[in-house]
Amino acid sequence: MIRKFTLAISAILIPISYVNCNDFTATVINDVSNVSSGGSNNTSALRTFASVSAQFSLSEHYTFYADAALLRGDNGGLDTGAFQAYSNIDEDEFEDIYEVWFEGNFQAKGLRFKVGQIDANTEFAFIDHGGEFIHSSMGFTPTIAFMPTYPTPTLAGAINWQASENGNAAFGVFSDDSNEFDTLFYIGEWTQQFDMLTAKAGIWHQTGDIDTFKSGNIEEGTEGFYMIVEGALNNQWFSSQSSGWFAQAGYADDEVSELDFHFGAGITWYGPFNREEDIAGLGVNHISTSQYLHDELQKSETAYEIFYRIQVNDYLAFKPDIQYIVSPAVDKSADNALVFTLRTEISF
Repeated sequence: MIRKFTLAISAILIPISYVNCNDFTATVINDVSNVSSGGSNNTSALRTFASVSAQFSLSEHYTFYADAALLRGDNGGLDTGAFQAYSNIDEDEFEDIYEVWFEGNFQAKGLRFKVGQIDANTEFAFIDHGGEFIHSSMGFTPTIAFMPTYPTPTLAGAINWQASENGNAAFGVFSDDSNEFDTLFYIGEWTQQFDMLTAKAGIWHQTGDIDTFKSGNIEEGTEGFYMIVEGALNNQWFSSQSSGWFAQAGYADDEVSELDFHFGAGITWYGPFNREEDIAGLGVNHISTSQYLHDELQKSETAYEIFYRIQVNDYLAFKPDIQYIVSPAVDKSADNALVFTLRTEISF
């Protein structure tokens, strides 16, 4: 169904809008990682993610977007014994059409909507100052257990409304992983802007019968909520041009979710050491696991991360990244893990 839907939209819309293509992007991300101590397996992992995308302006208010993605190589997260993936591209190998959507944007009315195959994290629970970290939990709180995001976006509809001068409401409805609508994922988010701070509060609900960790019990749907705050910092640490901070927290029902709590925070420096295009960051992610799984999992896990992104030119960047994972939750016999990653990013 996914291919039939995306190819049908492409066939209808691309011929209409091809001459107005205003954005074509290709990206290749390569991670070379080594678990130098601790973890489940002291070994190296190599994987490459590639994507191509095109955006077409159909008119003043309407846009069509499509991209395709591919992942090859090792799933390095399996080597640490951790619950949280230390690289946000870690997954089983895949190749497919990724996102295909149609957007209407009526800025004067404060209204924007999107329909198609959508990665939910592009619209919800996104953290601006967390985007350069490579740890997976920096992208969104892992307590949103059913979120249709990488590597499986789904058919969806989302609407974004500028409800007041400083307040914004967003709501989305997403199908399941098979792009069927037997079960649905609902998510809503309110964003409030202050002078030097942005605050977000979100709630989500997954429909359908869900097995619980209590033997033989089934819940009819489940839900959770999350909070994000981020803002600018008035400092020139490391001779940076600017800097920002963020914190996030998420909660879920521990009867159906392997994680019941997550907290993450970080600081990002832009243009450190008077290098205008470089970026550096320092962050932490802490999770606690369901009380019903403590025979299998550690009660908690904490990951610390530091990175420095070196922008070589307009097309090439290198990002050395170090993470220290305390109490890897999946492998109770694993020692604290020290992981080194060198990320190479090529884009044009």
